[in-house]
Amino acid sequence: MSIIRLRPQTKGMKDDHIIGILHMASSFYEEYTRTEDTGADLDALIVDIATIDINMAGAEGTSSANEGGISRTWSRLPDDVRSRLNARRRMIGV
Repeated sequence: MSIIRLRPQTKGMKDDHIIGILHMASSFYEEYTRTEDTGADLDALIVDIATIDINMAGAEGTSSANEGGISRTWSRLPDDVRSRLNARRRMIGV
């Protein structure tokens, strides 16, 4: 869990909350890729997914917003994270 503590988004968050978010990110990974891979490089990917979830807190279901002339758009999975997930994805029936 120490790697996610390096992210500024987690400042002030309780460990239990962060652990829950990491578990959800890990479950998302397993559902998306249809695998239960392990490894240090996977830890970084799970942390990236968890960080995305933290950043999107409060914006669930929103794809874009315009506030005071500033436009913001959100993507559930940025292209770089999606490509990293797709590289690990197991095809059905394989």
